[in-house]
Amino acid sequence: MFYFLGVLEHSTSALRCLNKLIPKLRHINESVVNAKDDFGWTPANLMFANLKVTVENSADLNRLNVELLTSFFESGLHPAEIDRHGASLLHHAAGTGSCGALEMLIKQCELHVLNSVDSFSSTPLHFAVAATQREATEILLKSEIDKNAKDCKGRTALDLAKLFGSENIMQLLDKNCNVIHEPERQFNLHRIHKNQDTISEVEMNAVLKSPLFGSMDKQDACFQEEANRVKDEVLNFMKTLSELYNKQHTYFSFWPKLRGSMGENTKCGPADEFDFMLVMDGLTEHYEVEKVNFSNVHLSLAGTTTSARQQVIELDNTFHHFNETFHAILMKSETWKKTRLKFVYFRSIRVGANLAVSYNGFLHKLLTISIDLVPCLPLAPDVHPPEICWPIPFYYSECRCYAMLGKNADSQSWPKMHRISNTDYEEVLMRSVPQAARNAYVVTKATRSQADSKSQHIPTSYQMKTALLDYCARLLRNKEDVDSVSIAEWVRMIFEHTYEKHAIPLLQALVRSKEKEDERLRELRRRRERKIVYYGSFIIM
Repeated sequence: MFYFLGVLEHSTSALRCLNKLIPKLRHINESVVNAKDDFGWTPANLMFANLKVTVENSADLNRLNVELLTSFFESGLHPAEIDRHGASLLHHAAGTGSCGALEMLIKQCELHVLNSVDSFSSTPLHFAVAATQREATEILLKSEIDKNAKDCKGRTALDLAKLFGSENIMQLLDKNCNVIHEPERQFNLHRIHKNQDTISEVEMNAVLKSPLFGSMDKQDACFQEEANRVKDEVLNFMKTLSELYNKQHTYFSFWPKLRGSMGENTKCGPADEFDFMLVMDGLTEHYEVEKVNFSNVHLSLAGTTTSARQQVIELDNTFHHFNETFHAILMKSETWKKTRLKFVYFRSIRVGANLAVSYNGFLHKLLTISIDLVPCLPLAPDVHPPEICWPIPFYYSECRCYAMLGKNADSQSWPKMHRISNTDYEEVLMRSVPQAARNAYVVTKATRSQADSKSQHIPTSYQMKTALLDYCARLLRNKEDVDSVSIAEWVRMIFEHTYEKHAIPLLQALVRSKEKEDERLRELRRRRERKIVYYGSFIIM
């Protein structure tokens, strides 16, 4: 039930289900309510997993959590129990801002539990402050919690608040704290989004330094260290996962290829989103390319049907087979033994699957990390995009196109259409743009939350990247110095771009832009050749 709620991210329908199920959970067995999984989590811990709550649902969820926790206590829940990283229910409630549950837990816990620490010597107050949960911080401060307790790095809760730039929490922890308004740390995302004409370089750099919105390269050293630790943890986990899977399913063996913002180093905020292509080299020999364009590739089966080829390929059931077998590996205890990551949920999406895990570190507490997993097969080296419109020549010999396996086959018979990924080519282009342009891309992603989704179309990060590369290509075609363009100018350009409702492939967008530019130049040439002279309101031929 709780995993189901996590997948739905506490939507209204999920809350209705919970409301109906709570009465059925009254007076369950004490051994059941205190039972732990491989991560040391009891059923009560799952109340706080993947807690993404909309404003309209927050009050209902808070009430239902209190009711659910009440039924658990009636059944004999032990509130002092800790998970395998030393965090108690108090830590989890504080770190997710579950205020009703937090108040109930404080009443049930003794003082030593209130000041208990996890494996990083962090108290529940550290958890609340690190997650910038102001109300939870206020509730804890009204109890007998030790606000001067230090974690394993010697940091108090106030030190954490200063690191995260949480001025309102700093004032709660120390009323006499003088909040120093450092210009290089001050920014207003709403103002940046609404008033692009007045953006200053100082404010741009302030966004980039922010631990919640900025670039990992610009953040304080402690946040860079934490981000690298998270990245290494996820990469090592994916390596372990592929090794375990490949031992049991050699026919569909894969290696994980990191792409997207974490691969390009353009991630906005903490390292909480990863995108992996699961490259199945062994499947390539079973398919032939019939037709390819910017968006799709049409594949047919290579050769004749043989007993050596598994039936799931013949029936085009590879995607579903892979998701089922992959999920089975995820459910094994062996998969999670050597990692600090905690399983939250796994779900199938249109192309691939999405895995959510939880991470506890020195700074980020109960950080929910989303990992997109896209099974794909690399196409032959001679299969490439129809056209690459980039003013500067690059060597693409190491680039490959990939057919992404998903739910989108267009017919019951072969050949079948699959979405194509040109991510290798896009990464080459992205590496070629100036650092100021990449920084601007991070800033615009940070301000996306300020857009009014009801009155305007909010572009995706992929559309913003397309706009950035399009503008850079135009500057290069006009022989302009792209290295002299400021971060603020790149940001204005991305904001001013006209976005279509549906994203088109980046390489195709560059071709369209080049065609429009060529047509404009041809029209200018035609006018010059006709020697049209405009004088007042008359046209002299």
